[in-house]
Amino acid sequence: VAVNIGENARFSCQFSGQPTPTISWFKDGKPIANDDARLTITAETPTLSVLTINSSTMEDKAVYSVKVTNAAGEAEGKAT
Repeated sequence: VAVNIGENARFSCQFSGQPTPTISWFKDGKPIANDDARLTITAETPTLSVLTINSSTMEDKAVYSVKVTNAAGEAEGKAT
């Protein structure tokens, strides 16, 4: 994802699974809590999770990943 400083960055994860998976977002391997005013995690639909970085800064440059987990296993995606 390429954005200019001060712009919003958006990462999305479309998923499916039975039973319904849980979604976890990470920045450089560390869990992202949904209590940061600039980093927000939303469920736009029951199968679409979105991480938004509001007003990006140089400190936001990182590897972002998402892990989808249920009883059948897990899948992971990464973006820089």
